[in-house]
This record gives sequence, C-alpha cells and structure tokens, in this order.
Amino acid sequence: MSHTNRFSTTMTDPIHLANALAALGFAVEQYAMPQPMEVYSGALSASAEIIIRKETMRQRLNYTFGDIGFARKADGTFELVGDGTNIERLNMLQRNSTFAEAVGQRYAEEEKKLWATSQGYIFQGRTEVDVDGHMQINLLYAVRD
Repeated sequence: MSHTNRFSTTMTDPIHLANALAALGFAVEQYAMPQPMEVYSGALSASAEIIIRKETMRQRLNYTFGDIGFARKADGTFELVGDGTNIERLNMLQRNSTFAEAVGQRYAEEEKKLWATSQGYIFQGRTEVDVDGHMQINLLYAVRD
C-alpha cells in the first residue's frame, strides 16, 4: 500500500512555483489556504495550497493514486506532498533529475526571468544543451531599446 510522502524544498513564492509547474506541462490549482488532497484511493489525508489533481496527472501518467501538491510549511517554504508511488513515477519522466529537482530548476528560472525583466531585459526564450552528459539551461534575453 502506498502512503503520503513529504519532501522539503527551498521554494517560497507560490506564483513562481505555479509557473514552474505550468512550464513542466502541469495544470495546477492555486489557493490562498490549504485545500484537501486525495492522496491515495480517495483518502483525504493531506492538504496543500498548490495542487496537481490526479485527473491532470493522468495526461502524463497512465494511472495515478491521487493528487500531488505543494504545502507551505511554518518557515514559509513549500514541501512536495503526495503519494510516494506517484512521485516515483513522476521522477521517471525527468531526464537526469527528480521531479522535485526539475520543479526547483524551473522555479529558479522564473526567479531569474522576473529579476531580468525588472532590470529592463526582454525574455527571448530558453535552450537546453547537453554538455558532457549534463543538461545546461540557457535563458535568452534582449536589451530593451
């Protein structure tokens, strides 16, 4: 039987987090207050402010055991919450990283895009380059006239 797993992150901004998940192809529900999540076989044993519902995850995974979410902890950071089997299956979709690491990477990109925009740069796109077996991410910007 599967159970609820929790993984700490350093992410604190819900908008960047929701945008990072969207960049990875997930539709999310975002709430100001924690909402119940179906974690396993209909059990509502967890809650989160940002939720990927199992119906949405089925677009990427053939079957799922419940929702996955990000819940704010007392220190202001979000933790990944969900069924351990779902999280492992999401890990298998990633190249050279875990699901949490992939979300963290996209989150960092969202932070950098916001900073660059505030400095007058215009985001032009993103490239991934394989450098000796490791993916290098390049964010492309132009200078505003």
